[in-house]
Amino acid sequence: MAKVRGPFLSLEAHGTFARLLTAQRRPGRQSMYRYTEPGYTRSETQHRQRVAMQFAAMAWGLLTGVQQATWEALAAGRGMSGFNLFVQQYLAGEAWPDATVWYLVKDLSDESPSQLAVYALAYDAFSGVALAGTYEDAQIWRSPDHGETWALVKDLSDESPSQTLVRALAYDAFSGVALAGTGEDAQIWRSPDHGATWALVKDLSNESPSQTRVRALAYGAFSGVALAGTNSDGQIWRSPDHGETWALVKDLSNESPSQTHVRALAYSGLSGVALAGTSPNGQIWRSPDGGATWALVKDLSNESPSQTHVHTLAYSGLSGVALAGTSPNGQIWRSPDHGATWALVKNLSNESPSQSAVYALAYDAFSGVALAGTYDNAQIWRSPDHGETWALVKDLSDESPSQMLVWALAYSGLSGVALSGTEPDGQIWRSRWDYG
Repeated sequence: MAKVRGPFLSLEAHGTFARLLTAQRRPGRQSMYRYTEPGYTRSETQHRQRVAMQFAAMAWGLLTGVQQATWEALAAGRGMSGFNLFVQQYLAGEAWPDATVWYLVKDLSDESPSQLAVYALAYDAFSGVALAGTYEDAQIWRSPDHGETWALVKDLSDESPSQTLVRALAYDAFSGVALAGTGEDAQIWRSPDHGATWALVKDLSNESPSQTRVRALAYGAFSGVALAGTNSDGQIWRSPDHGETWALVKDLSNESPSQTHVRALAYSGLSGVALAGTSPNGQIWRSPDGGATWALVKDLSNESPSQTHVHTLAYSGLSGVALAGTSPNGQIWRSPDHGATWALVKNLSNESPSQSAVYALAYDAFSGVALAGTYDNAQIWRSPDHGETWALVKDLSDESPSQMLVWALAYSGLSGVALSGTEPDGQIWRSRWDYG
């Protein structure tokens, strides 16, 4: 079927005839050439670029009118709009200096009852909702405004049996589902409404063998898969339905050497890859199929110096970059290939003052920014290049009252907001690119 405008072979013709010839009219000349099928490679690079462009547009939409006006002023005289300049710099990772300036937004040690530590954080820029889990009353606090203000939504110390800590959180704005893992009864609580209300869905202390804590959670809304890691048997539990039902998929206490704690989990519904970090042998386990099956990929107890704990993991299925934080030498390990291979990129025990553990990591593939939180000086380290190089941006041990440990981090390159949770004063610190 011909799709030609104007008499064929005339100066007015343009279009394609029978998928054989294409006529094209251009300023000053007319051309005709053999029809060729357009190539749509749909390569991984093209996919990443398209998704990055979508996120850049959404990030522009999150800016206030004043912020957008600032970009318009910066673009004046450059032959482009403020939006185009913002997107250009966003894609180059230069739209804002994320997580470089930090300020205290909530001190839970001032509340009644006083909370000593913020063990867990979860945040999604699409909804603006952030969640924080505490010790010693297993409270869940919620922020509706990207971590700026906070309110208590659930106190699990009031439940029977009473819980003392919320050790893990996971949340995704697309489904609205949030999950919380507790001790001392290894319970999994679920919220269907962005953390506003909560219900118990699984008590792993009733299993055989009984588990005492849910130490780690990971969740991907698009796949519906959620994962939970426990002690004292190093178990990995899996939910295929957004955290509603759970089944045991791996017991690492049966391995040799036996692992008693699954301290960290990371998962991407985009790639289907899941990662787990353990102790007492500092192992990293990997699943290629959404947590259904697992294989050991790295044993850091064999390194020199030997690492015994993988406390935290961060991973993006978009970039393929994964990060792991360890003790007793405060090391950061990096994988460029979805957790298949690992290399040491930073040893914070060599810094002054020396840090003995990396307890928290956060990573955003779109901005390339990664964050690490430490013990003994509650330091926050920042990487601008997907975890390859690191620099100290905040030492919370210098604050009054002094903090000694950053337990949790959350960050989104979409909004530029980063959050950190500390001990011993249960503080929540916040960073935003335009602060001050």
